[in-house]
Amino acid sequence: MSHKIHPNNYRLGYLLEWKNKWYTYSYNYSNFLLKNLKLYEYINRILYKQSLFLGDLILKDYRTKLLVNLTYYSHSDLHSTNLSLGVKDTFWYSVSQLLQFYFKKFVQINHYCHSSLLQHPNFIVNWICLMMEKEVDLKIILNQLKSSIKKIYENEKIDEKREISTGFSSRCTHYSIYYRENNERDFSNYYYCDCITSYDRFFGTKTVFLKGVKILINGRLLGLKNQITTSETIEIGTVPLQTKEYTLLFAIKDFVTKYGVYGIKVWMFYK
Repeated sequence: MSHKIHPNNYRLGYLLEWKNKWYTYSYNYSNFLLKNLKLYEYINRILYKQSLFLGDLILKDYRTKLLVNLTYYSHSDLHSTNLSLGVKDTFWYSVSQLLQFYFKKFVQINHYCHSSLLQHPNFIVNWICLMMEKEVDLKIILNQLKSSIKKIYENEKIDEKREISTGFSSRCTHYSIYYRENNERDFSNYYYCDCITSYDRFFGTKTVFLKGVKILINGRLLGLKNQITTSETIEIGTVPLQTKEYTLLFAIKDFVTKYGVYGIKVWMFYK
């Protein structure tokens, strides 16, 4: 049964918590839920037009203000800090003004830029869609993803051997410095490279590492209108879907082409 349900919903209340936190009356619940979905679609669409891929979006509603925390990945060749400063002056100010008019309260947006494509499954899904829009061959896209994932997966094994022999984790110290410099706050998960430092209400703070990635693409991949749908998969490492004890991130997106609709799914397993 775990193959037929959303992996995040399967772990809610046991390992994961609800990202969006807001309270409304029963008669206003559907209206605010619709606003929440429109907010995600709006920010995702605007970021995608600027070659920025949306990762996590956490919404917290208070009486006097609305707090929006989001992560994104920049696909351009510019440095992430210069890009974030340029976007902050022009883009985020206009977005906050529109959201204030839409929600009729003060809106605070905290945005954080990531430098790696393998920090969130939404980054991989949007990158595949962007390459398909440029009409790049699907085999080339999958080979690029496979090579980049294998590099990180091999570095993971090398770093584990070093940590066992020395008893010291260099990535955790590097991550803590990165965390202090950016002053990230009000997040349930913090992503850095191939590891996640997550807060669990049962076990406290823990660091888990990337152990496997699975990518599934369904559709008329050969470009024939009368063709039966086929599927292409990439699986590196282990991706168990039945266990509740470990973190598993999931992303899904539909991509419309002239031959039909492609379905893209990405699983990332951390342990």
